[in-house]
Amino acid sequence: MKENRKLDQKDYLYLSALAAISVFFNFFKIIQEGFGNTFYAATVYSMTTGFWNFLYASYDPAGFLGAGKPPLGLWIQAIFALILGFKGWVIMLPQGISGVLSGIVLYIIARQSFGRITAMTASLVMLLSPVFIATCRNNTMDAVLLLVLLISALLFLKFISRKSILYFYASLILTGIGFNIKMLQAYMILPVIYFFFLKAYYRKDKWKIIHVIPATVIMIIISLSWSVYYDLSSGKKPFVTASPSNSMLELVTGHNGLARISGVDRGMITGKKDDHKDKSLHPMDKIPPSFAETGFPGITRLFRKELAAQASWFIGFILSGLVLVIAGYREMETNEKQALAFWCIWFFIMALYFSFTSGIFHRYYLIMITPAAGMLSGIIFEKLSTFCRRSRFHKLIVSIIFLVSVMSQCFIISYYHTWNYWIIYTIAGLSIVTIFLSLQIIGNKGLARMTLLTSMAVLFLAPAIWSYYPIRYGGNVMLPYSGNELENDVLSSRNIKGFEPMYLHLNTLANYLARENSRKKFLLATSNVNLYASTLIISTGKPVLVYGGFTGNDRIISVDEMKKMIENKEISFFLMHKPPEHHDVSNASMPPAPPPGRANEDIDKFILDNGIKIPDIEWKIPLSDIKRKIFHTPGNLELYKIDSVN
Repeated sequence: MKENRKLDQKDYLYLSALAAISVFFNFFKIIQEGFGNTFYAATVYSMTTGFWNFLYASYDPAGFLGAGKPPLGLWIQAIFALILGFKGWVIMLPQGISGVLSGIVLYIIARQSFGRITAMTASLVMLLSPVFIATCRNNTMDAVLLLVLLISALLFLKFISRKSILYFYASLILTGIGFNIKMLQAYMILPVIYFFFLKAYYRKDKWKIIHVIPATVIMIIISLSWSVYYDLSSGKKPFVTASPSNSMLELVTGHNGLARISGVDRGMITGKKDDHKDKSLHPMDKIPPSFAETGFPGITRLFRKELAAQASWFIGFILSGLVLVIAGYREMETNEKQALAFWCIWFFIMALYFSFTSGIFHRYYLIMITPAAGMLSGIIFEKLSTFCRRSRFHKLIVSIIFLVSVMSQCFIISYYHTWNYWIIYTIAGLSIVTIFLSLQIIGNKGLARMTLLTSMAVLFLAPAIWSYYPIRYGGNVMLPYSGNELENDVLSSRNIKGFEPMYLHLNTLANYLARENSRKKFLLATSNVNLYASTLIISTGKPVLVYGGFTGNDRIISVDEMKKMIENKEISFFLMHKPPEHHDVSNASMPPAPPPGRANEDIDKFILDNGIKIPDIEWKIPLSDIKRKIFHTPGNLELYKIDSVN
């Protein structure tokens, strides 16, 4: 007799336990994360200063530069900040809450197609994926997007089981909403949805295939509604960073579109559409983005050091266990077959993309693979729990699957410092004991289940330890990831203590500017978004003019317009970057800084030619050499003042 698939009191007890685990990992010591990604934090602060800035997701309170992102995820953070006050932990709340809810939604999805064992295992695998924890403890919006996509998947699976076309429309509508959180990243689940829709009605009810067209049109309309509004709106609005023509639609197809697939992003490199004709470009501009963070593309990419410890702990278990599950495919119920196929396609699409893409992506994007990895792990574990109750031969097969899984985890651990080898010894030792016991136990269901649970618990040991690292050392505030490298990562929030050392310098600079520059519209101007621009906005609440956009390669204003702003007493001070002699690329958490932008060379030259350099002693205090090298700190910056132009 098949288990009742409806939620009951025991399920609510399990959900409470899962929620408690997720709350601990997502929120414990969250205050140590400071403001997280200061670019997003500055944007959220600016959005709380007025409706216009809120609507357009302005990076600065003056509404000069836009965040270059769709607004929904930032809107949610801004609403939290308006209600609870602008604090670092407040803007982390939406992501942490989304992580908790994602575990609940995945449990419900698994419970409707399989049993409690699958549901519990699936949620635990996802919730204890190190990249999942690191992302939920940061103010990047990927955790919110994942929640929306999981709800979309829940609705689509209801459509598959109940044949109600409304669920299909609802699923695509939610995908369109997800687009307004992280753009094309939301569309990564569309191949799964379209495949199953067309497969479901290819032989029966062929006429329903026509629903693909109107549903897709509705999804696209919802997806592009804000972008089109942004492009068509008249009057002054923030400039779309990373878009040469100041177009949100261009951003969709450019930096946030094709660049994520091919790695080619001429707008970000040069700030001009026709710069590809320039034969004299620096060699650094002609190569794809650095793979220091993610490793080079290839079939083994997910098992290399750069990515393996983030979301690959159960891949060995999945690849070996799927053989057994597929062998018993015919014995499965129809809804189980459909759910298995759905999550297999999700998993392999994500795995292939992250393995072979040469486009722009960061480690925390791997959060997209965690639901499928969790679901497949849960399905396999439930099937093993019935398979191991048979003959000694069946137990041997189960033991081999766990042995392969343990070996793959030990391989991942072997990348790291020698003191971590105790984890390998513990996992290997426990595995040998449980495998030995499993071969001795025949016919005793209680002992067989206990042995199987112990074997699975061993597989959770390493990912649980890796998931704790962001709590222990603080997460990387700019590009979230998990691992013991955080101990020495200068961008670990624990190491920089929420940017408190930076505030010492900011206070010195801000106090100087307050004395000399109190009535100006902009506190100062700088060529690109750097830690000083963002943290100055956060700490002073005043606009900073970033005339070169995110990387300094946007062409936003001309020299004449800059002169006019100076004459109108809107700005006087300019913080100029001196390129460091070299960048530290030994730490994979810190990809090399992009080459200096050339789109605003004339503005930079104008400032250097006409500005009066402010003596360092008036606004600087020293920082350690390593922080000076990585952060473009005052040792790499010069302050200039221009009161008037000839």
